[in-house]
This record gives sequence, C-alpha cells and structure tokens, in this order.
Amino acid sequence: MPCEELPVSNSGYVVLNAELTATPNPSTGLFHLGQTARHITVYNTQGTLLFRTHGNEVDLGAYPPGVYSAVVETKKGPSAQRLVVVR
Repeated sequence: MPCEELPVSNSGYVVLNAELTATPNPSTGLFHLGQTARHITVYNTQGTLLFRTHGNEVDLGAYPPGVYSAVVETKKGPSAQRLVVVR
C-alpha cells in the first residue's frame, strides 16, 4: 500500500508547525493537539496508513509502543507531528 507524501517545504524538508503541539508527548496513547484539525492522518514507522480522523485528539491506545507520524491539517495548512507511545 503506497504511503501519502508528507507535506514538505521548498527546501524539501517536512513542514513542522511550531504552533501545533501534541501533549503529552510521549504519551501512553492519547494525545491532545493545540489546535482543532480538519484532517489527521496517522502512519507507523514503515509508512503504513493506520487511520484518519479529525478534531483535537489522537488516540493510539490500541497500538503498540513506538514512534508514529501524524500529518495534521489545520486552518494554517498541513504539518507533521511525531507521536511517541510508551507504556
């Protein structure tokens, strides 16, 4: 299954929105975003799409500990967040 591309800047690096935060991070699974998102797309470290959602929470409680990537689209545009699940 092909992975969607992460948003990148003109320099070719993944866009990180300094105003968008996920807390707590690391977490046992539930992350709260600093802004309400129109779309949230979550991937594992292999780039496999896990799920899509919206709002201001990401719940990875059903997934094993590890590092996940979330592409978050807000009014200010898309950005990428690294989410760390620990137990």
